[in-house]
Amino acid sequence: MKRVSRLFYRFSLYATFVLCSIIFLLSVVTMNHGKDIFTGQYGRIGQICVLLCSSILFIVVLLVVYQQTDKIRYKKTWIVPTISFIAILLLQILYLCFVSRPAATTDAARVMNEALAMLGEQHGQLNMEQTYFQNYPNNHFIVLFFYYFYLMLQKIGIINFWIPTIALNVLCIDAGILITYFSVKKLLDEKTANYFLWLCMFCPTTYVWLTFAYTNTFSIPFVMLCIYLYLRIKQSERNKKTILLCILFGCCIFLGCMIRFTTVIPVIAIAMYHIICFFKQNCIVQQKDRKIIGRGKNSSFVKLGIVIVTVFLLFCGYKEVKDQHIVDLYKENQFPITHWIMMGTKNYGEYNEKDVAFTNSFLTQKEKKIATTKMIKKRLSKLGLVGSAKLVGKKIAFVWALGADDAIDKGKSAYEYPVLYKYFMGNRNGWFIVYLQMFRLVTFLFVCISVWNQIRKKELQPIYIYIC
Repeated sequence: MKRVSRLFYRFSLYATFVLCSIIFLLSVVTMNHGKDIFTGQYGRIGQICVLLCSSILFIVVLLVVYQQTDKIRYKKTWIVPTISFIAILLLQILYLCFVSRPAATTDAARVMNEALAMLGEQHGQLNMEQTYFQNYPNNHFIVLFFYYFYLMLQKIGIINFWIPTIALNVLCIDAGILITYFSVKKLLDEKTANYFLWLCMFCPTTYVWLTFAYTNTFSIPFVMLCIYLYLRIKQSERNKKTILLCILFGCCIFLGCMIRFTTVIPVIAIAMYHIICFFKQNCIVQQKDRKIIGRGKNSSFVKLGIVIVTVFLLFCGYKEVKDQHIVDLYKENQFPITHWIMMGTKNYGEYNEKDVAFTNSFLTQKEKKIATTKMIKKRLSKLGLVGSAKLVGKKIAFVWALGADDAIDKGKSAYEYPVLYKYFMGNRNGWFIVYLQMFRLVTFLFVCISVWNQIRKKELQPIYIYIC
């Protein structure tokens, strides 16, 4: 098993390196509204030159700052991270005041409006007559979360819910940054953790999603806390503290996955690391003392059992709460997983109204599953091997390589337009789009370097969780 685990470890690293290298190359040649910013016959060449030059300049500045601050010696080590975190918070406040004040749109608007309706005329009941909530049961939890959050605000006399919602969103983003800082500090050292804070200070994602209060931002602290708690569990002995950490770990897994199921991705990375470490450790110990192996195995199984029981109990408790607010789940109208796979086989794999209408045209969930499965096979057959490869390339470019994501489009639906709005979200935001793309390029360059360093070191390290 030691050889198998080592082979799997090396394969996962090389696969990650290849994937990130592809995304890095795509991020050089793709950009949101690139044709509008870099026009003319040599527009694409100009775009590539600007991105590469700005990336080099940005990296040089970071390295100079890193070297200069490394020379400074502080009696109190908390000074640098505290100043850095306060600077991030101040920049976020400035961004909210002078750049972006968008209104809630798309799914975020739907769940917030439904929570408000539950607070008022619906008397705590989620309106399942709406097709949206029949099709997307994954958003029931976030609606109930907003409902109880607004109910708490109402009870303490706050009736303007928008500002507290944004404040909560900012708290989730900043909590994710702070938790990751402590994780990096525990994994590597304080200097690297400070460097992470500086990257967050320049990272556009720290700012552009401040006013889009939805599952993508609310899940951030739980994703980061899962990794941090696992590292604490890994380093702790078998005692009451470990049991408490396992319970908290289970709570984070449950809450994170209920808010946004993509939280399962870091959980899978943790499982991969733990399995590799488990077999490697046992094989090494086996040569010395067989009795210690039994303890190691039992300890791991006990910890896993505590996490599973915690998740199970929370799920049972949530079901009781949900049944009080949802009378009928309309299970036949819920989309099967094949619906999402079907949408992923067309264009860039994004949301498609025609595919939604197609799935809704069938009455039962069984019929939906059969019809969408047939459509998947039909589309893949039509694409062929080459077409499928191109589709995967387009999806990677659309989801990962583009630096702006949907931030610019989401930011255009504003209820007020501050003085600097046009330079970030408006018609003079060319420089900002270039900056977004440049940072994405630099990010994947750093990821590639990190993965390659891990490959060269050969021995398994906890940083593997972040890499994979």
